[in-house]
Amino acid sequence: MAALRQRYVVSRPVYSEDTFEENYERIVRIRKTTKDHVKDLCSFCVVS
Repeated sequence: MAALRQRYVVSRPVYSEDTFEENYERIVRIRKTTKDHVKDLCSFCVVS
């Protein structure tokens, strides 16, 4: 039995490298460890 193939048309804008980098700029995040979370929680409890 022959497989039926469907064709799709995709419409999307063409990006230059500069435009792509502007739209998908890398976000630098500071990662918190479990130790940092516990430290913040304990300091909150002591202050309250």
